[in-house]
Amino acid sequence: MFKMSLYGPVLPTRNWVPAPRYILRRKRILRHLTGYTPGKVLEVGSGAGALLVDLAQANYVCTGYEISQAAREVAAEFIRDSHTITLCSEARSNWVAHFDYLMAFEVLEHIEDDYAALSEWLNWLRPNGMALFSVPAHKRRWTASDVWVGHCRRYDKADLVRLCEQSGLEVLVVEHYGFPIANLVEIFRTRYHARRLQALESQQISMTRDEHNLQSGVERTAETKLYKYMDTPPIRMLFRVGFWLQHLTRNLPLGNGLLIIARKK
Repeated sequence: MFKMSLYGPVLPTRNWVPAPRYILRRKRILRHLTGYTPGKVLEVGSGAGALLVDLAQANYVCTGYEISQAAREVAAEFIRDSHTITLCSEARSNWVAHFDYLMAFEVLEHIEDDYAALSEWLNWLRPNGMALFSVPAHKRRWTASDVWVGHCRRYDKADLVRLCEQSGLEVLVVEHYGFPIANLVEIFRTRYHARRLQALESQQISMTRDEHNLQSGVERTAETKLYKYMDTPPIRMLFRVGFWLQHLTRNLPLGNGLLIIARKK
């Protein structure tokens, strides 16, 4: 059984805890959604399904599209008692123009042809439906962590806006998120993932980008070690300050993530 905290759903029995960057992104997503009417939502790359739990509790009818079996197994435990969340491993023919909301967080950067992928996803969104996406920000900040999780690219703000507009979306909001907490965490994540990549190289183990991709939604080794410290009053207070700071700096190019909200024309 999962439990709720300041950071959202947590599933200790499956060793799944939210990463700091996810926590900060979640805060911005849920804040923006307070202005919209709940409806049918499809999350592409739903991972462990934690955000689907949040959305279902806010009266959204949710479908999670996730190709990773390991991620779906964790998600199945998250949604075990839910009657408004469905998990799918492949697209369905009846999805065309079916959903009121299309969401994909930290997914586009994993796909070589991001334009083709986005165009396909938008077929599943009804006219005037809302699309919410997030991606890692700043091309210049490519690190070992990007390699470890199977990224194809990072995005500058103008590139992401252009991609959305070329795909037939009207961009309503685009902001940076994560500053300063996610920026600090990224320094330690980069060192950790660099060591793991070096260990694989020394053992002559080769992993494809697809293999890195499939583990990225549920691989929480580093986060699990940190969570016992995160789930304490001082660190919870630190995150509350972080929520405030990322809100203040959302229109500045400081955060290491980009969040975009757009409407299908």
